[in-house]
Amino acid sequence: MFASSLLTAGVVSCTFRKSPIRDVVRLAKQAKLQAIEWGADGHVPPGDIKQARTAKEMSRDAGLTITAYDCGYRLGEADGNGGGNGGGNGGKTPFKLILDTAMELAAPTVRVWAGAKGSQPHDPVYRNQVIEESRRIASQAAAAGVSVAYEFAAGSLADANESALQLLRSVNHPNVRTFWQPPAGQTAEYALAGLQGLLSFVTDVHVQYVSPGTERQPLDGGAEGWRQYIRILRGTGRPHALLLEYVLGDSPEQFQKDAATLREWLE
Repeated sequence: MFASSLLTAGVVSCTFRKSPIRDVVRLAKQAKLQAIEWGADGHVPPGDIKQARTAKEMSRDAGLTITAYDCGYRLGEADGNGGGNGGGNGGKTPFKLILDTAMELAAPTVRVWAGAKGSQPHDPVYRNQVIEESRRIASQAAAAGVSVAYEFAAGSLADANESALQLLRSVNHPNVRTFWQPPAGQTAEYALAGLQGLLSFVTDVHVQYVSPGTERQPLDGGAEGWRQYIRILRGTGRPHALLLEYVLGDSPEQFQKDAATLREWLE
């Protein structure tokens, strides 16, 4: 085993978005990972049930647990049907189509973006649109046995510690949670404070290491911070998948090294 009973090591498929499903699964298996999050961008577009079935079956055969579906859906856009790039097609994708795909994929969680605008400058009308649609899709997803979780990243209302926490509290829906990752360009202290503040809402975690200049680096360079994050996550008593997302130079060789580093931290 390369993880505690609660923390598992895995990968986000967009790390190798130009590679076919078979190759992504092969790389994950070679890296002795246990979990995978499939994305709409390059692998499982919304509505492509055949691709979803292929990803599910290949993952299962390789012993990989599917943790989530990254569908590219952006809340609060246009006419209230959601926005989202729909896996890169630039148009709006009905959330039901995304749910159907997630269910075929057997993904327990759908990852969405908390809007298409950052939290600054503050726009209360837009924030309310995101809040209302979050509740709507969360209820729709709950009826299908799927949860909803925000991407914690720039370019959305979940772009900063306080904004993300306020958003989750305002939505106040048991089926809405958030992913987490150390914010790029921020201090380790800021990242730790954010993780601790959001902890009760955190599902899975995206793992990478970027330098202060926001350049990708080998994961072992971030050991000091990541060991602290893992200690905090382990203390929740809840399961969390720690998913490698992007590697230096998009290199399969670096991916294998980063996977070995992550497994070592979780031992």
